[in-house]
Amino acid sequence: MTKVLFHPGIIDWTKEYMFDIPPHFQDVLSSLLPAGSQLKAGLLSGHTFVASPKTMQFSLNMPTADISVSEVRQEDVSLIVPNWIEHPETPVFLRRLINANLPTVCLRLQTGQPVAYCLTHLHNLIGMLHVMPNHRKQGLAKVCVSYMAQNKFKEEEFVGARVRYYNGPSQKVFLSCGFVRLPEANDYSVMEYYPPK
Repeated sequence: MTKVLFHPGIIDWTKEYMFDIPPHFQDVLSSLLPAGSQLKAGLLSGHTFVASPKTMQFSLNMPTADISVSEVRQEDVSLIVPNWIEHPETPVFLRRLINANLPTVCLRLQTGQPVAYCLTHLHNLIGMLHVMPNHRKQGLAKVCVSYMAQNKFKEEEFVGARVRYYNGPSQKVFLSCGFVRLPEANDYSVMEYYPPK
């Protein structure tokens, strides 16, 4: 890791960055940083889950006929931002994810209003699963994950997911769909790097 981080031209340590690494690498990364710089941990952190077609328990039936499956669109970002982390770059990050054409699932009412969604992180892991409060307790989170996994299994042998440590409901959804939590060494932590002033 040291050779990669400090290889000339890999990282310009005079700029701000976000690092997405396993939590146990934080001390190593901190020891390598330039004097006067800061590494702010805790922006996002959680567990990684994985499923195979054999373990997956699909739930593809909608609880009501007025909900259909589509993709997350750019115009949905304003609805997603309040349900995710409070960070000035969140809207830009979400727009980039959508523009990257990574798989997404959005369950919508006939009016087009999103009621549940999940996206794919840049690491090709399912994440950002959310069901709008008025539509919970109907199994929509499991439907979202099922459609996303079904799509990913067309090209992948295993499907992974990320869930924050404190998000017990999402962890339960992934476990109920047949995902298995990977050992702690596979956890993730998103950290902000600020260069020396």
